Amino acid sequence: MLPISTYGLSRQPGGALPQGLRRLQPCSILWTMTEATDVVDTRDMVWVHNALRGEFERLRSELSAFAGSDPAAWSRYLTHWTLMYDFLVEHHTGEDDLLWPVLNQRLPEQHDIITTMQTEHHTLHQLLEDVNAQVRQLDEARDGGTGDLDLLAGDCDEMFAVMLTELRKHLDDEEERLLPLVPGVLTQEEWAALPAEAAEILGERNSMLVLGYILKWMPEDERAIMLGKVPPPVAAGWAETGSGMFADYDAGLSLSSA
Repeated sequence: MLPISTYGLSRQPGGALPQGLRRLQPCSILWTMTEATDVVDTRDMVWVHNALRGEFERLRSELSAFAGSDPAAWSRYLTHWTLMYDFLVEHHTGEDDLLWPVLNQRLPEQHDIITTMQTEHHTLHQLLEDVNAQVRQLDEARDGGTGDLDLLAGDCDEMFAVMLTELRKHLDDEEERLLPLVPGVLTQEEWAALPAEAAEILGERNSMLVLGYILKWMPEDERAIMLGKVPPPVAAGWAETGSGMFADYDAGLSLSSA
């Protein structure tokens, strides 16, 4: 059965990119590299967003094929769904706990924008739970040999489409309206606390897989920058074992190579 996580909604605290993904523009003030170590570089948030866009699109596009596949392949799909579900939940929980309270305190004039981001989180995660419940129902139908798998997968696809529309809208809004507020307002330590909290909750293995997907959905010419931003032990772990583990895991999500 599919392991289920819960989102604490009550917590307050090189080359062409696929459609909808963002390449960082060096001419933009927001994305310009700076040697001033006290200025937060928010490009890593866009890289995270691109991974979320890309992998949830992938999960939707491959759902029907995996729903009718053998048990081992379906298990791999469920594992990946759970990974990306947890990734999105922890990413937004970190913002709810660590980002919005600080910005509200230091930028009271931007309260409306921050409230909009919080509302979008709530809406998005309700839709995410709808998809999660439908994936569970599909999993139970497979286990019990009951139900029309094609019909259940079709219903799940429709829910996926609604969720993805909201996900794209929210990530676009955050990049265009929220991220420009961060440099000069948050310290490096406060910004670094976001991925640190997510990594602690996701665990070492899943954090390495998430890093792999962030790198996967980045243009090749920006990957070295990302690896230069992670702590040295993480970069070393990626080079030694993480990249190979990720390659094996990701290959398992292709039915043709399974």
